[in-house]
Amino acid sequence: VFPLIDWTPDTVALYACAGSHRRGAVSRALLDQLAEQVCCKAGSMVVMDSTLWHFESPPDGRHGHLVVDLQFTMPYIKPHIDHVRALGPDVVAGLPERTRRYLGWEARVPASIDEFYVPAEQRLYRGGQP
Repeated sequence: VFPLIDWTPDTVALYACAGSHRRGAVSRALLDQLAEQVCCKAGSMVVMDSTLWHFESPPDGRHGHLVVDLQFTMPYIKPHIDHVRALGPDVVAGLPERTRRYLGWEARVPASIDEFYVPAEQRLYRGGQP
């Protein structure tokens, strides 16, 4: 996560519970007990395991949650949004090969039966990816 505004005790949007990704079930009461504000300067980088229990405070109307949220993972694990579909094939086709791979260009899930039943060389998922 890259905050675009300073995260101070007055403007912070993110709370995290250290070590919670190693626990079993986590209750709301435990979250309230363990949660700590994540404060940093605009442009900082906050790196965490996505299974760490975390939550956002409601936007205060002045700042909202101005962040760039990135997730990097293996191609078979899908991100929160289908970046390729959101950008559109014309935009993605004009990007460098490495960027297309990071966005998941060759690891897409078919959106229809027609996309599923195509010859191997036309499939949306390419095998052998790192």
